[in-house]
Amino acid sequence: MPNPRLFATTAGKIVLRLCRGRLTVNELARGLALTKNAVRAQLERLVRAKLVSQAGSRKGLRRPHAEYQLTAKGQRLFPTAYEPVLGHLTDVLAERLPAETAGEMLREAGRRAIIEHLDGPPPGDAPRRVAEIAKRLNANAGGAVELTRQGDRLVLSSCSCPLATVTAAHENICDCVADLLAELLGAEVRQRCVSGQVRQCCFEIAVDPDRSAARPDSSG
Repeated sequence: MPNPRLFATTAGKIVLRLCRGRLTVNELARGLALTKNAVRAQLERLVRAKLVSQAGSRKGLRRPHAEYQLTAKGQRLFPTAYEPVLGHLTDVLAERLPAETAGEMLREAGRRAIIEHLDGPPPGDAPRRVAEIAKRLNANAGGAVELTRQGDRLVLSSCSCPLATVTAAHENICDCVADLLAELLGAEVRQRCVSGQVRQCCFEIAVDPDRSAARPDSSG
């Protein structure tokens, strides 16, 4: 089933919730405005499909509450477009070219892809631009991208990494993405991506309310 159709279902909405971390039946029921029995029925279906598994328990008032999480198969429901090809290409560039040259080629390719994928740089200052970027990304990622505010910074994060196998071997790609976002937003961007068994994208964007970000050059 294609991801957009899946994520429109109750089971898909549970998958999206679990994408961000372990949850109990009660937490899922409250978050989705469903009965606990309805959540349990969907979880059983997802467990049978090997998309979700039980992940220990949490202490409750009367008895422990089981926690659920996505399996590796469940994580693969999220976008991984052209990942294997990009991985091999990145390996070849790293082997045959100086690091600076290879990095610039990856940044330029990423710049063109982002401009095309996002239909050009969004208008407005940095906060408006990053909000629009999150909205456009979610149109293709089924709601997996989240935008939050932490003090004077905006945090753009995703519960998975669309290039996980590539970034595992070439972590500098995360820095390249941060550079591209900085150019697109006209603001300081730092990557805070989470490595490990499940890789997650995370970028911090500095927000200066007293300065309007200049519109970046989109000529590529």
